[in-house]
Amino acid sequence: MSNIILTNARKEQFLKLLSATGSPTTAAAQLGMSYTTVRNYISKDPLFKEQFEIARAMYQASLEQAAHERAVKGVKKKIYYQGEEIGEETVFSDRLLETLLKANDPDKYGKGGSTHNTLVIGNEESTLAALGKFLGVDLDKKEKPVEDVQDDIIDGEYTDTSE
Repeated sequence: MSNIILTNARKEQFLKLLSATGSPTTAAAQLGMSYTTVRNYISKDPLFKEQFEIARAMYQASLEQAAHERAVKGVKKKIYYQGEEIGEETVFSDRLLETLLKANDPDKYGKGGSTHNTLVIGNEESTLAALGKFLGVDLDKKEKPVEDVQDDIIDGEYTDTSE
């Protein structure tokens, strides 16, 4: 495994797997190489290191999106009585999502951790363009300005009344 060369195509595959799984070890194993090989390339290639960090941030963002969805919308669960479905309820799994977030980023979500996370991207616009090409996504898409999405923001508190 140690003599594997990370071509641009293999880097692209690795970054896609990393952004989907969040695990560099799993991503490397799925390509038949060790994470040690990847770490060696990260230490020697600043652009690949930056792409690696962005791919991890993309995975983190997907966890945060799932946490938001489960916290705001919940998960539908069927209710049965004597073997017959009689309805459904919305179940919020705050604890599970808190655990997933802590496991993925303990500095941000762990006990006493920071509530602010910043991804620093180099000054070269080509870095984002290169990552977008590797991951097959358009990173130049502009998001709606905050003032255009105010109706999408729900302000309030969640109180668990199940206990």
